[in-house]
Amino acid sequence: MSKAARIFLAVYDPANPSSSGDYWAWRHPALPKSTADRFYDEAFSRNLPSDISKVGDDDCMGGYAQLQGEWGCWYRIFNGGRDQFDRPSRFVIGCAFMRLKEIQKGNFSQVLKSAQFKEISRIASSLRIASKGAPLPAPANLEFECDPLPVASSPPSLSAFLAGETVQFKGDEAIDLAGNFIASVPNDLACHCNVVGMGKSISASCSGISSKSPSLPPPTPPMRGHLPAQPTITSAAAKSLWFRNVLHRRVSIPLWLLMLLILGTLFLAREFFRMRKNPTADQLISVLQHQLEQLKALKEQSK
Repeated sequence: MSKAARIFLAVYDPANPSSSGDYWAWRHPALPKSTADRFYDEAFSRNLPSDISKVGDDDCMGGYAQLQGEWGCWYRIFNGGRDQFDRPSRFVIGCAFMRLKEIQKGNFSQVLKSAQFKEISRIASSLRIASKGAPLPAPANLEFECDPLPVASSPPSLSAFLAGETVQFKGDEAIDLAGNFIASVPNDLACHCNVVGMGKSISASCSGISSKSPSLPPPTPPMRGHLPAQPTITSAAAKSLWFRNVLHRRVSIPLWLLMLLILGTLFLAREFFRMRKNPTADQLISVLQHQLEQLKALKEQSK
């Protein structure tokens, strides 16, 4: 039988930032914060229930995550009720981390049913009823040991998992079967097992965690009427020339039009004051027509 594993506890509570500014309410000092953050980003956050208020104290929501080699983590998501601002859907994640290199492979799925997780569930339930948004107190001991269950030498579903398929288990023994399967996954592979236990319905699905960055969408073609994207320019002289051309096309014409309007306004004002002693309608109309002709002529020249 495999030897017992040392389990390091941590709790993630987004309703109560810690003194260091993150949402790890408390964690074992042997667990690096960067490791805990990576597990949350790559595993936990992708499997949060859509409605945490429907998760009861006896339900098992969570699973197992393994990020290529050093650490593995069994975790459960608990209903935290309302936060300190009386907002619903507060969740609390209880985490049980273990160093894979310090243990032999074994079925540690009973961690989900451990007394430590039951205590976190009990505290979350009591705070949910008695004190909205209160932080979860840390237990006296942030570490415990767990003896593994025996496992089969090679589960038949491992080959499907290595081929990129999702392996699923259902029924009362789904969690134990998932733990037996996880024990066969090599430490250098990233995997995640999502456990959903609501009432008498229990299921577990195990899949790999891709380390590839998502592919970027193809560039969007320019809309009609918009200038196309300019090519990359490396030469300093070419950049200066390109900038002057763009400035000439986009800036110089509007400036000339603005200057024309100013000059036209001044001319119109001069003519108006010159005729203010005895203005006639014909004189005003002739001045306006003269200004309109000048605008049309300048517009034709700028094309």
